[in-house]
Amino acid sequence: MRRKELPTENMTIEVPGERTLFFPYNNREAEIIHKLVQEYVTYIRCFKKCSASSYCKYATDETKCKPHELAIRNFFLFAGREVDLYDPKKLKVFIETALIYGELAVEALTYGGFGADSDYFGFWKTRYLHTPLFMSGRLKAKIELYHTWMAKLAPAMASRRVLVVEGKSERIIFSQFAQQFYIDEIINLQGGTNRLTLNTLLPNLRDRGERVFVILDGDGRKNVQEDMRNLKKRRLLRNGSSFVFRKALEDSFPLEVVRTTYQAVLDTASHPLVDHAVKNSRHRRTVNFSQALSNALRSSGRFGSNEEREKFVSDIKLKAAESFKNYLSKALSPGFQKSEALRAVKQLRRFCFSRR
Repeated sequence: MRRKELPTENMTIEVPGERTLFFPYNNREAEIIHKLVQEYVTYIRCFKKCSASSYCKYATDETKCKPHELAIRNFFLFAGREVDLYDPKKLKVFIETALIYGELAVEALTYGGFGADSDYFGFWKTRYLHTPLFMSGRLKAKIELYHTWMAKLAPAMASRRVLVVEGKSERIIFSQFAQQFYIDEIINLQGGTNRLTLNTLLPNLRDRGERVFVILDGDGRKNVQEDMRNLKKRRLLRNGSSFVFRKALEDSFPLEVVRTTYQAVLDTASHPLVDHAVKNSRHRRTVNFSQALSNALRSSGRFGSNEEREKFVSDIKLKAAESFKNYLSKALSPGFQKSEALRAVKQLRRFCFSRR
């Protein structure tokens, strides 16, 4: 629930078939909801006046219609995440849509009640075939009105969520969170973390209205963090919309996880090289595991050229990514070991579910 005041000053709320509502001053979200409930949700003697009373768990002798109130509150709570409510024009349409949705929710509830309760169905005495038709017509009108206002609200809805990662293995590992965190697209920089790559990509995403979260490898270099700060100063990134690993994603996993993962995708003869790479990467600030493994393979003399060795390292990184993906899938489970990887997942989740 937003604590800051929303821009409702001199705002008039107009919904077809309902009286207008005027807000003279700015209000907090809770105050707006309270006023909507007070003005639009009516008192009702549920058991005598509502066809849904036989199965509605909120039914009492006389009260404000609780399902109507909850529909409005829940619309703000959940749908409010998708709209910038600090924009007065968007806020006005959103409030009107919330009211229409509340009416639709109640109409749908009572429509079911007419069919489920013989007393209400039999109230019409005659023309029983016309009763469902009459009630469905009312429900249809509410649905059409809701669709009309949703069409107005659509341009105000939050843009797509885009995750930018450094390479193919990061894309594999974080792809599992796309559906869970409602991420619409994952862009792979293919190792291009230089200023030119991001300075070209981010303005295009901003112009499209996308919400962007960037995950990069720091590789022990201070200039990556400095680049992120500069991008935020230029408003190409928001605060909290990036995460830079101290070295690389795989270096953020526990030592034993990295060792066993790579030993599983390499032959037995290469296991000592994995041990050496793990030890070397953990003791050198600017060397990540992939670089240490590549150096160990070069020293072993197994490859004739640098291109051949780098392709081999790239291929086994992709194989290892599937195991790291399974490991990180438990990141949000209780007891998961604290690490940079866990912090990255939690920050990504906060970003995706934050209100604009």
